Amino acid sequence: MRDSWLVADPRTRYARGEDVSIAYQVLGDGPLDLVIVPGFVSHLEIQWQSRPHRRFVERLAETARVIRYDKRGTGLSDPVASAPTLEQRVADLRAVLDAVDCARALLLGYSDGGPTAIAFAVDAPERTARLVLYGTSARPPPLWFRDRFRELLADWGQGASLDVFAPSLASESSDLEREAAGAFERAGASPAMARALLEALVRTDVRRLLPRVSVPTLVIHRDRDVIPVDEARYLARRISGARYLELSGVDHQPWIGDSEAVVRAIEEFAGDALLSLPIEAANRRQAGPGDEAVAQVASGDSPWETLTSAERVVAMLVAEGLSNPQIAGRLFISRHTVEAHLKHIFLKLDLGSRVELARIAVRDGGEDP
Repeated sequence: MRDSWLVADPRTRYARGEDVSIAYQVLGDGPLDLVIVPGFVSHLEIQWQSRPHRRFVERLAETARVIRYDKRGTGLSDPVASAPTLEQRVADLRAVLDAVDCARALLLGYSDGGPTAIAFAVDAPERTARLVLYGTSARPPPLWFRDRFRELLADWGQGASLDVFAPSLASESSDLEREAAGAFERAGASPAMARALLEALVRTDVRRLLPRVSVPTLVIHRDRDVIPVDEARYLARRISGARYLELSGVDHQPWIGDSEAVVRAIEEFAGDALLSLPIEAANRRQAGPGDEAVAQVASGDSPWETLTSAERVVAMLVAEGLSNPQIAGRLFISRHTVEAHLKHIFLKLDLGSRVELARIAVRDGGEDP
């Protein structure tokens, strides 16, 4: 018999870019697509085995369909001979969105992923619902940061990244935890690619793009992050209308330390991005089709009352005669999310056709906003 954790793990798939394949995973089916634009190095499957990282992603997936991916040259994505350019990273992000049928997403760009998220938001504002920038900078790092990073790279694969990215863990880490960090480094990038990524980071400068960011933006930064907090304040000042949230903490990785504060800030910000969906849909845990329906039917409510707020909105649009792609476009969500909502609706209402659903929506949903 297979172990349950093997069944529960997200499946790794590949998006085909112009010249490489990009590994990605999807978790959740909430009414909003949220894409985590990776930092310096990532590895989807190894990070998923990290309890803090897994919990962080699962919390985000309570209100969104979360898409994670490894940038080219790192993790499970295709190896490449040199570090990707900013233009290539933007193209790879677009390939992932296309692969998961995502029309518009909230982008969470953390660390080295921040410039990619900024560039994509400028290049494709119609596909960017909102932008969250965490622990990142628009400017090349200062000399002292480069020197510290080169010390890390000189010992790449031995777990020294804990000292830079998660100092609150490093001071109390066991030999086993240090070895786990080393294994992640070795799997995430080869020493040569890690060095190339640092050199690419040194050349990355998106300051000129900041005034062109037109989507709602939230900047989050911890006050003792390895990236100086002034970098976040700089971002917030130069992106028109950007919100700024400064948290207490020393860890660079958002899932280490007080990760719940980071998740709450993103959830609150994401709630506004649901547009025509009722706001309560952004703050609830995505319910499965069984438990909620049983509980509400038992209390005497009509079948229509077993639907979540988001599902009722989708049902009313079906009653208007809209197709799945049209519903996705109206609500700025993916076709996948529309299909997931309809699957839950048909199960809860025990229906077999859109005609039947339209009849019930007109009859019972007339008072819905």
